[in-house]
Amino acid sequence: MTKPRKSSPAQVRPSFAKKKSAVVLGLALERAKVALQDEETRRMLVDKANVITVEFQQWLSDRKRNDVADVEPGWLSEKFGQGRLERRVDSLAATIDLLSGGRPGLTEALAPVGEAVVQIRTSLEIAGRFPLVKRTQAQLRLDKEIGRLEKMLFEASLPS
Repeated sequence: MTKPRKSSPAQVRPSFAKKKSAVVLGLALERAKVALQDEETRRMLVDKANVITVEFQQWLSDRKRNDVADVEPGWLSEKFGQGRLERRVDSLAATIDLLSGGRPGLTEALAPVGEAVVQIRTSLEIAGRFPLVKRTQAQLRLDKEIGRLEKMLFEASLPS
């Protein structure tokens, strides 16, 4: 026969820290009640809330007025996001042009890579207008595709 399990002291009564928190919260609420009974304090709170509301509405109207395409990209997106992918595509296109000069056999081998670069440029332009989450997902897919093309280009440039 097993003995019934006794509940731990923490399960029976709240800990000292919980009691202390409840006391501190109760004191803070009492002080807030006293402060809100003062007419001047209530007027200051209402005035501040009105100022915050007006500032928020101004900010919101400014956001709605500005089109996403008109916003200059920040340094962060130029270093890591859209700008980085565009630079990789530009580098890929320049490398294709460099390798194609004077080598007809290699030019034919690189033609599919050149066509893919054009498609990726178009996809990048479209992805740049997506909302953040969708844009990030699209950019991750494009990053993998650019990496695959860079690998193909490297392998095509090796001597046979």
